[in-house]
Amino acid sequence: KEDMVQLTITILEKLSALHEKRVLLGDLDLRNILVASPTEVWFVDCDSYQIGGYPCPVGTVRFTAPEIQKRNFADFLRTEGNEAFAVATLLFMLMLPGKSPYAQEGDLSEAILAMDFPYPCGDNHSDKTPEGAWRFLWSHLPRYLKEYFYGTFQNGGAYSTEQTRRTTQQWLTAFRYYLRLLQ
Repeated sequence: KEDMVQLTITILEKLSALHEKRVLLGDLDLRNILVASPTEVWFVDCDSYQIGGYPCPVGTVRFTAPEIQKRNFADFLRTEGNEAFAVATLLFMLMLPGKSPYAQEGDLSEAILAMDFPYPCGDNHSDKTPEGAWRFLWSHLPRYLKEYFYGTFQNGGAYSTEQTRRTTQQWLTAFRYYLRLLQ
């Protein structure tokens, strides 16, 4: 678990450095990150990053924010809020290895648009949580991380809109704290 959290921190540090320079990945995807160790990663397939007024013309449904689902990516510039959804999705998939926040039956794009997050948090219960190890992995995350994920992925959540999503720097602070808790 410590290695996964350290890997998450390493990725967030690199993303944060790019975001500080106003570079958005746009097409964030697990296949675009090469991992050598928890402290050594590289981003690849960098030809579609959004820099300045040049849009990122491609994207992956799983990492695409609800407000830009089903749009032609070449026709607009993404916002930091759009990217923040992709970052939160990546972090979720690192904590629940390979599992998308909306991995349910049916069309993934429609599930993202509906923002019907299948994991419980606090008084919010769900009977849609995927069976198997996912329940266990979710239940063992710190409460504050569950609240951040729930708030991002659930319709009406505290961080569910383009303007309210947690920044890369906020996630970095949260995961650094998680690493200290684990240690």
